[in-house]
Amino acid sequence: MIRGPLTPLVSERNKLIEKGVIERALDFVYRNMNSAAWIDGGRRNLKKAYLIEAPREAVVNAVMHRDYSYAGTDVEVFFILLDWKSFHPVSSRMG
Repeated sequence: MIRGPLTPLVSERNKLIEKGVIERALDFVYRNMNSAAWIDGGRRNLKKAYLIEAPREAVVNAVMHRDYSYAGTDVEVFFILLDWKSFHPVSSRMG
């Protein structure tokens, strides 16, 4: 479970004090993201499973669009069949 501020905390001198939840979740995603590697002319090439922007968009959307009216609206990231899920109760106010 990743807990803390949503965005990074920085000092008055713009030094990083603590990474935000979004950045720490993305660190986890990037570490565990599938990739393909191949050798071309003696050089190793690496290609990630997703464009680098896609996981960021998914994590930010999961955090920003969860229902904050309920306690315990955690966002969980699973790498199952390329499926991203944000678990929270469905609000009856949503049409």
